[in-house]
Amino acid sequence: MFGLIAGIIGLIALGCLVAYAIVLTIKWIRNKVAEKLAKKNVKKVAVADLEELINECKNEVSLNDLDDLVDEGYTHMMVEVGHDGNVVGDVEVIKDKNDTIDKDVEELLSRTNQGMVIVER
Repeated sequence: MFGLIAGIIGLIALGCLVAYAIVLTIKWIRNKVAEKLAKKNVKKVAVADLEELINECKNEVSLNDLDDLVDEGYTHMMVEVGHDGNVVGDVEVIKDKNDTIDKDVEELLSRTNQGMVIVER
């Protein structure tokens, strides 16, 4: 987990960031994850609630980058994880424009009370 978070923070620092302002739904997440898993160098896709990631992460060295994203209204992030466990591609941050939390998204991300899920093919 530490390596994944360190990789995410490193890519954010490098500017490898794609941002979305959308109505976050389970259908959108499913389609986006399927698109990412279709790439041959991607084994897993991590989707996380930024506030939960910040609150649960014990590596507080460079979390200002994530705090800044939350302050700008971004609510979630998605990242591709390669077969070696390292982040590949861009880190995508998502600004949920929905007025209420989509119940299916909330259920998906809250199954273990961690605010995140890793989807593996």
